[in-house]
Amino acid sequence: MLEIPRTWFSTSLSSQGTEKVKLLYGYEFSGESKSYLICTTDLNDVWIERLNKSQIIKKAKRFGIEDLSDKVEDLLAVFSEGFGSRSKNKTLKFEINDQSLGATDVINIIFAQDIQWRFELQKQSHQIATEFFASMNIQQFRNHAFLDYKIQQLERAIKDKDHYILYLEQNYKAVNGNEIIRKFHRMNENQVTFAKPFDMEEWHKKVGLSYKPRYSSDESDGSEKTTMWRQIEESVSNQDTWRLTQPPPAIQPLEDTKNEADHSHVKLEPYKLHVPPVKEEPDRDAKDDDYSPTKKKSPIKKSGLTSPRKRRRI
Repeated sequence: MLEIPRTWFSTSLSSQGTEKVKLLYGYEFSGESKSYLICTTDLNDVWIERLNKSQIIKKAKRFGIEDLSDKVEDLLAVFSEGFGSRSKNKTLKFEINDQSLGATDVINIIFAQDIQWRFELQKQSHQIATEFFASMNIQQFRNHAFLDYKIQQLERAIKDKDHYILYLEQNYKAVNGNEIIRKFHRMNENQVTFAKPFDMEEWHKKVGLSYKPRYSSDESDGSEKTTMWRQIEESVSNQDTWRLTQPPPAIQPLEDTKNEADHSHVKLEPYKLHVPPVKEEPDRDAKDDDYSPTKKKSPIKKSGLTSPRKRRRI
């Protein structure tokens, strides 16, 4: 089974002019193994980049980052923070080299936060794509099994609460009569249904009836694809559930993934690293707030890993 990311997100990008296409993408940044894995798919094709420590160090030199051997973990922490932040739409920019998504060999993800990096996801063979979708199906089955377990536990909790509420209600009526209970029912008509003992069969019927209209507008327009992506986006939105049911992937380079030397047929525009001028400041005494335990610093700044600057010649 092909190991793939545990959590998924959705995005869209322009393809074939103004047409917007939907993508699922997932990522894993492992500080333990000092490697990363990024996958994206339009549910037809798959693009992947897997790099281990030595490959990350080699690629970093392309972007002018030197002496990374003992700071790879800090670099991965910055990537993980950027991909997981609420402002990831500004941090991540998806680009393709061709007008048609299905025809492109590379999907670039431009990362711009603290440092600048370009993730280059290579289109995979049909064999790897088949293994990928098989692994994703297994994730779905595991996730479904866990959600089913959660529903069973919720049903049990509701039944236990019903039993306790019924006990309290009967004792209250025995002491104070029925008038207060009737008054509650009159003042809370909308909640009376849920105040009754839980009926599983009735609950299933009501859930089915209330769920059906959710996508009726999409179906009336004949947009089956729109409905499908709405359901996919809702499915992947529960990140905690997905991460809990999936073991962390063992990130290893794919044999099918093209090596850097094989990129000659793919036209990539030169990447310009914009480095702001660095002003040297005189030594000063550290302020007390610099050591505040509540003040968080970016992992990239803590490690001292920065973009290169010109050295002075003596």
